[in-house]
Amino acid sequence: MAGAGGVLRGHSAPRLAFLRGILENGPAPGLDPIQTWWGYRLAGRDQAYYLRYFGAGAPAEWAVVLPGKGAGALHSYRADIIDTWNMTITPAGTFTMAQMNDYDVHDPVRPTLALPGKPWLTVRLVRV
Repeated sequence: MAGAGGVLRGHSAPRLAFLRGILENGPAPGLDPIQTWWGYRLAGRDQAYYLRYFGAGAPAEWAVVLPGKGAGALHSYRADIIDTWNMTITPAGTFTMAQMNDYDVHDPVRPTLALPGKPWLTVRLVRV
């Protein structure tokens, strides 16, 4: 039996619209999990677009480490901090990746991104 649907009450509708806008402005045809077996906890498109959702965790910073190897992984990314609860997007500068080890890249000048220490945050990295 199909659900009858209904009217969304409270703050659900604007939050869903906010998240839909983020996904619609992301890469087509959508997001994929990236390197799930190594604990990066990223979705997106490899070497182009990344989302890192922190859920109920409230970190004060994030070590910006991406999977990548060789010259093809050495890109710059624009960072945004997305507060999914308050529906805000805050620009957070650029990261220019260099090889960190055999499997990872990071920005040696700026290895971490300061976060506001609140739950329900997402970091978006978009290749520039």
